[in-house]
Amino acid sequence: MKNSIENIRRVMEETDVKRFVLDHHLLRDLNWERHLGELRKRILTAAEFRGMKNNLLEARRRELFGGDV
Repeated sequence: MKNSIENIRRVMEETDVKRFVLDHHLLRDLNWERHLGELRKRILTAAEFRGMKNNLLEARRRELFGGDV
């Protein structure tokens, strides 16, 4: 995750990107927002971009399906 966040940071600092939309890879961690820190202010999830509530199915996999899924 550290490499992914650093890559996002570089894109946002080295280009004129104003908003960054994340799909599912970083969202597999329930604490994904905490890892982003200040970057979170400029990052949207795909659901947020569409005006929807986040539903972190991958991150909640054990809760939803039990065991070592």
